[in-house]
Amino acid sequence: MFKSIRLLSFDITKTLITTSNEIGAEFMKIASKYGLSPKSDDTVARLNESFASNFKRLNQELPNFGLKSNLTSVEWWSRLIQLSFADVGYNETSDRQKLEQASQQLYKYFSRGNLWHLNPDARELLSELRKQKPEITLAVASNFDERLETILRDLDIRHFFNFMFVSRQCGLAKPDPEFFQHILKTVEVGPNEYLHIGDDVENDYFPVKKIRANALIMDPTMEASEITGVDPNDVVPNLKYFQKLILTQQDEKK
Repeated sequence: MFKSIRLLSFDITKTLITTSNEIGAEFMKIASKYGLSPKSDDTVARLNESFASNFKRLNQELPNFGLKSNLTSVEWWSRLIQLSFADVGYNETSDRQKLEQASQQLYKYFSRGNLWHLNPDARELLSELRKQKPEITLAVASNFDERLETILRDLDIRHFFNFMFVSRQCGLAKPDPEFFQHILKTVEVGPNEYLHIGDDVENDYFPVKKIRANALIMDPTMEASEITGVDPNDVVPNLKYFQKLILTQQDEKK
């Protein structure tokens, strides 16, 4: 697979970076500054669950951070945050001003790299790819908003990438295969010369395979290899393993 690759793109969230702390804990930390106290001992855990379910629902109702509904990404995230708090007992009417203030602050808060944790294997992988495979174009392919550029600069990895394909700015989002077709057209490579790696089968694997390009799923449990339609050979446990694979094949090519 790797010998013909000219373009390698990476998903971002849960592939290269994750939040430094639990979402619920960070939400509560900011909310408390605006006079919102925890409702119970398990408020943080419930916020984690509420955020996950509301993110999924809102992403279906208003995909790509509300782009086609003429929402700004700030408005989309504010709606998500307020829905998450409402589900765990906060009142959208009486707490409205405090929730709006907390939402605005949280959007800014998560726009900087210190709230994000770099996968411990990411920097070495990107650095070695640059050193040993300079002929490969590296790209980001992520469902994210305008903040991603700043986050990656703060984490000191932006310079590794030749291209940034960010859904909000592209006007296309995963799992639409057109998102990946757009990448092929922009970089001017064929499907057989393109490899994408991510953590989500629906977003990072099936749509890539649909355009006849190459895809790998990173799954520490390796359970993705049991999903119907997924080639077990396309599942890797971590970035370190992937690095070994791609660099070893490069050595064989030489």
